[in-house]
Amino acid sequence: MKKILPIIIIIASIASINHIVNNPPKSKRGKSSKKNKISVKTLKVNAKSFTPYLESFGYAQPSVKTKVLSQVSGKVIYLSDNFKDGSTFKKGELLVKVEDIEYQANEKIAQSKLILAQQKLLEAKAYTKQAEFEWGNQGNNTKPSDLVLKLPQLRSAQTDLLAAEAELQKAKLILSRTEIYAPYDGRVIDTDLTVSQVISNNALLANIYASNQIEISLPIKNKDLPLFDFDNIGSVVLKSHLSNSVFTGQIVRTQSLLDEQSKQLYCIALITPHSKLHVGEFLSAKIKVSPIKNAIVIPSEAIYQGQFVYIEKNNIIRKKDIEIAWSDSNHSIVSSGLHNNDSIILTKLGAVSSGTAVKVVNKATGVK
Repeated sequence: MKKILPIIIIIASIASINHIVNNPPKSKRGKSSKKNKISVKTLKVNAKSFTPYLESFGYAQPSVKTKVLSQVSGKVIYLSDNFKDGSTFKKGELLVKVEDIEYQANEKIAQSKLILAQQKLLEAKAYTKQAEFEWGNQGNNTKPSDLVLKLPQLRSAQTDLLAAEAELQKAKLILSRTEIYAPYDGRVIDTDLTVSQVISNNALLANIYASNQIEISLPIKNKDLPLFDFDNIGSVVLKSHLSNSVFTGQIVRTQSLLDEQSKQLYCIALITPHSKLHVGEFLSAKIKVSPIKNAIVIPSEAIYQGQFVYIEKNNIIRKKDIEIAWSDSNHSIVSSGLHNNDSIILTKLGAVSSGTAVKVVNKATGVK
């Protein structure tokens, strides 16, 4: 039995091989599956007037900021409740008063010196008249000299009067400086001043700013300078990143020099005051500039690598190289490569080649 088993296995193997060779598998040919077309959204472009908004940013700052300095020395005897950190005040409001007894005394001394100088001048004029009268009574036909007429004494008296008047004016000025009034409607940034505090001349009392004039410095990107019309500076819309509030402003001037660090030009905008606007707040800005005529404008997201777009013609994709004259995060102005009625593809595509068939699911015209 052991001798017969290998022979049986060999015979069975040969039989299996012959069956496979004589009965090969038959392949079933079916129709090739139809490839699905890519669905895309398109936009038909046309040249038209377009008003760009230049994007920028900055911090709200007061247009007028003042260091309040003492102009006299002495003890503070009055301090307004509105002269504290963060307080608001009105123009003409008394903020600080310094003890003025000594300055009132100096004014009275100056007044007395003025009275004496006036009396001295009257006497000098009387002596001059008397000398002129006596010279004539003596029968002198010649003109009397200045010494005879006592004119040097008269001039001296006139000079003393001027000095006395100036001294009184100075005393009054110093006395007025014992009271500090608000120069405008504003707010206090910071102050350490307290009642009964003794201050010296030229001491810093507080930092204040005018609340009715807020401005912002906005850097202009170098690529945006060709669109910036220096003779027709426009408006600006600002958005707060703190409260999401929107404010309006007007560009009023530009800096005379480029910033040394950024090498950019800054423009200054005055912001319409608002209760929700805080000094030092960060704001994003959109600056309105003059409209550009006959501009082909497309969405920036439709551009690939900043160099080309895909267009659709007769349901076929075509790659089109373009040149961009200006762009921001939303819009791009194309200077060459596109023409009126070209349909650019808005749908984001992966690696596709020209000639690929597509199916347009909607068509739009123009860029808002």
